[in-house]
Amino acid sequence: MEYICKNSKKESPLTILLGDLSMRVKMPGKDEVIHYTGIKSVLIAKSSNDFFFLTLKTFDNTSYTVSNRYCHPTGEVEDKSSGYAMFARILNMHLINKSKAEFKYVKNIHIPGWQKILLLALLFGSSFLLSYFDFSLFYPVLPGVALSLAGLCLLILLLSERKRTVEPFTHGEIPIEFLPVDRLFIG
Repeated sequence: MEYICKNSKKESPLTILLGDLSMRVKMPGKDEVIHYTGIKSVLIAKSSNDFFFLTLKTFDNTSYTVSNRYCHPTGEVEDKSSGYAMFARILNMHLINKSKAEFKYVKNIHIPGWQKILLLALLFGSSFLLSYFDFSLFYPVLPGVALSLAGLCLLILLLSERKRTVEPFTHGEIPIEFLPVDRLFIG
């Protein structure tokens, strides 16, 4: 099976040909054969509802990122979800018996935007109400504490968006949420 992707306008196209015992990786200026026994790990991830990718890492610490996109120089993004899903499954089947690679997936911790806005509105609202009803006469630090809490919550929310958990999965069982199944040809 041959699969071609280009993850961004600036990157070169990546072509991978899957064979029985090895895969051939072609990029401008690079053409190499990697035996499945030379693959150290496979990390599969989903960045958004329509962007899926996997990263192959070899024992010589070379990484290849394969996605479901082909970005043309004009900026147009071609969706290659059907081919990507098939590529990921076929690669996984080859690696089951022919490699001791670690299989992992990246799970994003995502807080919906409306919850962030609601939390910040509540904290800023409480700070405003404390100032409005002049609680500063009795407890002068309360409005400042409420504003500090709002800032701290905003910082925690921003940091939590970047936090990811990496969890292993067993050979042959790619979690279905990491494949674009709505575009997968089953038959």
